[in-house]
Amino acid sequence: MLHFQGACTYVLTRDCEGGDFSEPYIYVERQTNTILLNTNIGLKVLWSGRSHLEVSVPGSYKGHTCGLCGNFNNYYQDDLRTPSGRLSLSEADFGNSWRVMNGSRSLSSCRPGENVDPCKDAGYQAKKGANARCKVLKSAAFKPCHRVVPPEPWYGACVYDLCACGANTDECLCDTLEAYATIHSSVTFHRARSAMH
Repeated sequence: MLHFQGACTYVLTRDCEGGDFSEPYIYVERQTNTILLNTNIGLKVLWSGRSHLEVSVPGSYKGHTCGLCGNFNNYYQDDLRTPSGRLSLSEADFGNSWRVMNGSRSLSSCRPGENVDPCKDAGYQAKKGANARCKVLKSAAFKPCHRVVPPEPWYGACVYDLCACGANTDECLCDTLEAYATIHSSVTFHRARSAMH
């Protein structure tokens, strides 16, 4: 779980061992509400067209990736590694370290990320409202998801997002709920597939 608010161009994930992610054949297909980018190496990128983007890679890349998505070694404590291999203690420092650069300059003038607390900036009433609305994640409606994906980190992220959203809280809440439900479906599918093997 990473909170990073930069507005530049960043490396989401990269194969830092063999560089495979910048060499594959790709094909793009449009499904009902999503864009799916497929590759010949098993890397897939699914985009909702608005806010939700999901990257999946085969297990053969375990421990080989780097970027904002971490190193895929199932140990989240060491995911905040910068391109130089340094373990960062700051989410903003980590995120900014993965900014895509063109020579010594960034590709465009953009606002780098800072360590911020949007609920502090938004005020007490906004945080109270965000807490109330995000409680749906812990409700009976999502009970089947709870044993597969613990809701607490998602609840925290939901509150963070709603505080940062300003007037678009309905849209942001829907995005968070959609992401949580999608992760649940994805984990359930992979567990079922593992059981079949």
